[in-house]
Amino acid sequence: MKIDGLTPAEKGGETPKKTDKVTGPSFDSILKETMTSAPAGKTQAAQMAAPLMPTHFAPFKSTNPFAAEAVNQLDGVLGDLQIYLNSLANPDVPTSRLAPMVDGLMEKKDKLVSLLSHLNDPALQDLVTQTASLILSENTRIHTAKA
Repeated sequence: MKIDGLTPAEKGGETPKKTDKVTGPSFDSILKETMTSAPAGKTQAAQMAAPLMPTHFAPFKSTNPFAAEAVNQLDGVLGDLQIYLNSLANPDVPTSRLAPMVDGLMEKKDKLVSLLSHLNDPALQDLVTQTASLILSENTRIHTAKA
């Protein structure tokens, strides 16, 4: 086996390949500059590094108790949909095990849709509607596949 840049002990004198020279500031200098620069006077390096930092989202706040309940239920349903998606991707999971999962999602969908008329946030209404539609289509797909 040959590794570029290293020569075996019994062979002598191979010259390593030349590489293109990398230009620009070093990682160390960007890191130091980012750590020491103030937010008001961001340098170019700090501006380049900023999108890599994680974004924190504020928790959902609403004066409408139905909206808060819908968000909580959506959180659970979307988690269940992720488990369902993982099960679909696993070829070892038979279709007979997917049907009960979809039936459970249908029950949760019914509870979620019952809140829809009490929601006054169009974005939340849209998310509930899209989630319910996805569950309905998966229910149809799984139960028609069994037949």
